[in-house]
Amino acid sequence: MPLFRVARKDEIPIGRGKQFRISGKDIAVFNVNGNYYATEAYCRHQDAPLADGTLYGEVVECFMHRWHYNVKDGRLLDHIKGVRLETYRVEVRGDEIYVEL
Repeated sequence: MPLFRVARKDEIPIGRGKQFRISGKDIAVFNVNGNYYATEAYCRHQDAPLADGTLYGEVVECFMHRWHYNVKDGRLLDHIKGVRLETYRVEVRGDEIYVEL
């Protein structure tokens, strides 16, 4: 699977997310205490961009209707059981962040 460089580590502060377009896909990358996780970019409810949400540890809260996802494994933590975001492997090389699609 190919790796794509998305950002430098300092471009995504701790406790924040940032959205990227990689090979036609929108991906959100989150910084959880210096560990980076990547998920599909949009909430499953009404397609709000998750990178604009609030990150509480490893849980992102969608700003639109307060749905909560674990950014490590993509699980929706409330409302509908079994809903999951697609997640992507992240690799950090020096100060650069890469996402595998």
